[in-house]
Amino acid sequence: MQNRYNTVDLNEIKGTKQHYRKVKKFILIVTMIVLPFLLIAGFFTFMHVNALITGEVDLLKGLADNPFGQVFNMIGKTQKDRITGAIFGVDKEGVRTDVILVATIDKKSNKIDVISVPRDTRITLAPERQTELKGLHKYAPSTGVMKITEVHAYAPNNKRNEYSVKEVERILDVDIDYYVKVDVKAFRKIVDQVGGIKFTVERNLKYRDPVQDLYINLKKGEQTLNGSQAEQLVRFRKYMNGDLDRIKVQQNFLKAFYEQVFNVKNIGNLPKIAVTLYQYVDTNFGIGDVPAGINMISKVDASNVTMHVVPGEPKTIKGVSYFIYDKVKTKELIDSIYNADLVQKEQTTDKVVTE
Repeated sequence: MQNRYNTVDLNEIKGTKQHYRKVKKFILIVTMIVLPFLLIAGFFTFMHVNALITGEVDLLKGLADNPFGQVFNMIGKTQKDRITGAIFGVDKEGVRTDVILVATIDKKSNKIDVISVPRDTRITLAPERQTELKGLHKYAPSTGVMKITEVHAYAPNNKRNEYSVKEVERILDVDIDYYVKVDVKAFRKIVDQVGGIKFTVERNLKYRDPVQDLYINLKKGEQTLNGSQAEQLVRFRKYMNGDLDRIKVQQNFLKAFYEQVFNVKNIGNLPKIAVTLYQYVDTNFGIGDVPAGINMISKVDASNVTMHVVPGEPKTIKGVSYFIYDKVKTKELIDSIYNADLVQKEQTTDKVVTE
């Protein structure tokens, strides 16, 4: 998998007097870039590590204020008052997007909003992309109708991220500055590296899909899930409300993941976690964006991180299960996030007029 940024070679810094300090710097940078895939756990992680090793974080934050950092920032999008990133968690084949999140960071209010896009969201592929696929003689539904998770699979190999980003932009009607794509193998390996995650499974989960090499068999109750079992939990889909229930389970598990993995007891595991993530990440977030990015994220309190789900409802059409997003309510959600001041002003004006 191609990585579009440079990073520190851990082998080069082994044995030096400042080895431990530099390793922690490396961990913070890599963590800040890629962990948003884990439901923005990376943002919480940064805040946690900030509390543990404040001195090191202060050094990194200072990069944004020195000439070197400022030169890098001139070519990055982190200069904007608000940046938006798409996070894709792909299946074992790296073909379908099992997890789709859109995170937006408001630098003025120091607030982060995260929107979950259900993988079964029904879309009609943009006409220009339909035309391109036909010209490349790649198979795609003639009507262009598909689930958002399938866009990645139908797209040309070198444009999978581009297609997914553009279709998510169409759903939300926002501009996405960055994307991060992480293989599910990283998630599985990290859970194993820390000895598993204690979690209460609310019901028996059983499902098999030989095509995806997916076999789920989890028992109800509190238990310590290893990497394979954790993957089974977050990928299980046969809930009464489909993706909506699945997203809730993912959120609950990832909260437990954060609490248990990124604490002082596991600080020694962070180098292994960073290396694992580096092996399985694909992103357009460049090293030049890191200084301002760290400075921005460090100002966000965990209480200012809000989770959302694209409004809509599950529906079966011609035997296929879809999530039909509500365009009107989705626009209202986006307005409440991106145009919060304007919405609040309009509400105040309406209230005055009514009175």
